[in-house]
Amino acid sequence: KLYTLSRRMTGLDETALTDAQAHNELTKMASDCFSLLKISEKSEVEFLLGFKREHMINNDNFDEIDSRMLSKLLLESPHDNKILRYSVKYYNAMGKLDKAEENAWKLLKSDNTVDNIVLYTDIIAQKLLNDNTFLTIYDEEDKEIISLLEKAEIAEEVAGQYDEDNPRYEDNLTKAAEYRKEANSVKVKRIINWLTSQTPLFGDQSGVIELQLSKLYAASGEDTKALVKSY
Repeated sequence: KLYTLSRRMTGLDETALTDAQAHNELTKMASDCFSLLKISEKSEVEFLLGFKREHMINNDNFDEIDSRMLSKLLLESPHDNKILRYSVKYYNAMGKLDKAEENAWKLLKSDNTVDNIVLYTDIIAQKLLNDNTFLTIYDEEDKEIISLLEKAEIAEEVAGQYDEDNPRYEDNLTKAAEYRKEANSVKVKRIINWLTSQTPLFGDQSGVIELQLSKLYAASGEDTKALVKSY
């Protein structure tokens, strides 16, 4: 069966199977093997879950991914860096930037490497370039950011007291957005300061961290500093 399947997967016999079709065929084959070998149901479930996990994190076709399966894996293995890293790429591709930011930060705290710094700062830069998107992960002890967010929430609550056609409704929503953007700016400064402090620790000669700093400066509107960092 495996030989026949391998020929079908490569297109030697009939039309080549898609990744999803090959995955389903392999899952059925594994299940049949467990039945023949009389392996316990628990072991079978564990194997199939591991198989699905490996298939998922090695699949770049995000449209084929079952988001419920990914959520389950994140819940069952919240400290699995491979799953976290994959989830960041998946959520980013699906436009779910808040989830991507959250998991990128978890990954960076768990495994502080240059690759994970790039993953995290790319998400931050992307969110900054989207005028309607705000950063979601903040230090709860950062009084300056918390104060700005509280002002934004108050402005939004005040806006809710007016009808949408009342000028004060729009005025207060504009104020709230400005407060959140200011909180974004403060957050980015914190990230830039942290990233600058990390550079000597990594001894990065490739210029990758400098490039990420340039991206953050550019995304936050500081083009002059971005230009300096890019050289």
